[in-house]
Amino acid sequence: MRIWHLHTLVRVAHTAVGLAGIGGACLLARTRADRAELRDAFTVVMAVLALWGAAVLLQSYLRSIELTEDAIVVRNWFSSRRFPLRAVVAVAPDRSGLRIDTSDGSSVRALAVGMYHWMAPGHSRAERVSAELNDAAERARAGIADPSDSSVFG
Repeated sequence: MRIWHLHTLVRVAHTAVGLAGIGGACLLARTRADRAELRDAFTVVMAVLALWGAAVLLQSYLRSIELTEDAIVVRNWFSSRRFPLRAVVAVAPDRSGLRIDTSDGSSVRALAVGMYHWMAPGHSRAERVSAELNDAAERARAGIADPSDSSVFG
């Protein structure tokens, strides 16, 4: 079993930005405007900053791709889909993540692994993950056990 999340640097950046938004909302709440006409504007800005900060944090921690013995589980923002490995036809890198196509014609975009060339020029994490998922799907369709599974090969 293997799990991929957003790249560590992306998660750190999202966490910093999310906490900054929530911290900004708390700072505005502490400062409070003395004039009544500004109080409503401060309340709106506080709410927007807090919601934005929470959304950035959720975006960072709710997305993953999990490879189990017999399936690929894709967790995006507020959805989770499970694809049996035998049904996976292709996994390909996409600008915003990975595209997983299945034998029934459906597809899903997995947002946990992106094309982060700016972090390591010439190396795409999405390409490496898609190759590993494609290999696992090919082994499952051929009925070959995963060689890294110690329970099978002792």
